[in-house]
Amino acid sequence: MCVTAKAVQICYSDCVCMKEIKKQIAIKLFPQEHIRAAQRKHWLALVFSLATHVVVILAMVGILLFFVHQQYPFIFLAVTFSISLILLSFLGVYGTFTVMDWYFDFYIITNKRLIHEHFFKLSGSYYEEVFLTENIHSVELVEKNLFYDFFDVDDVYIHFPTYDREEPFIFSAPANASEIERLIEESSLPGKKEEGIA
Repeated sequence: MCVTAKAVQICYSDCVCMKEIKKQIAIKLFPQEHIRAAQRKHWLALVFSLATHVVVILAMVGILLFFVHQQYPFIFLAVTFSISLILLSFLGVYGTFTVMDWYFDFYIITNKRLIHEHFFKLSGSYYEEVFLTENIHSVELVEKNLFYDFFDVDDVYIHFPTYDREEPFIFSAPANASEIERLIEESSLPGKKEEGIA
């Protein structure tokens, strides 16, 4: 059985079988609870993270090679070759690690909870949940920066009017922020008919 409602994106594809999603998401559902939507962060978040770190690393390597060329020109070629091999190996490992870290980071909306679950063991696990029985004060889309704004990628902030939770629950750069906003607004309205699961 697949999610087929308009504009709903499970992970980053238009229609993904719920059985496959449940294999990847390690949460226990309560009785009568079902997943309405599950998204990873937008692929731009992955690209932006990789590109930022690669640029910084290449700049540092460039400065190091410039220093070596100025001070020790007779070993410049050997040092360049050695650093290139080390750099390629490091970038390969780091790139794989970053992709896997992104792959196992989920934002989940059920008919009872909002959940952020990250369960990539090499970088540590993270779990946060909010029950929809709590009153939701507001849901808003917040721009991250100009780069994300150019591709229409936003954060989703869910505010609660209680003193025991002053900080908002944040969906950071999800794959489909407007759809998350819609689902949460629908879920927070009493008596609202649920949509999105076929």
